[in-house]
Amino acid sequence: FVHKVQPQDKFVIFASDGLWEHLSNEEAVEIVHNHPRVGIARRLIRVALQEAAKKREMRYTDLKKLDRGIRRHF
Repeated sequence: FVHKVQPQDKFVIFASDGLWEHLSNEEAVEIVHNHPRVGIARRLIRVALQEAAKKREMRYTDLKKLDRGIRRHF
């Protein structure tokens, strides 16, 4: 997906495939558009991890307990 930045654009989301694997463009835009900018990166990561946990039939809290190096494979 390619979008040329336009003057009316309100924000740009820079993310790795780890985020996009679990959130669609529309979901990420909705999150950023509907929440304050402070802490928005953490919110996007948290939602992506919650989706990853749900896909693996795990609780988010259990996924968070895994080391980051292992967690990245989820």
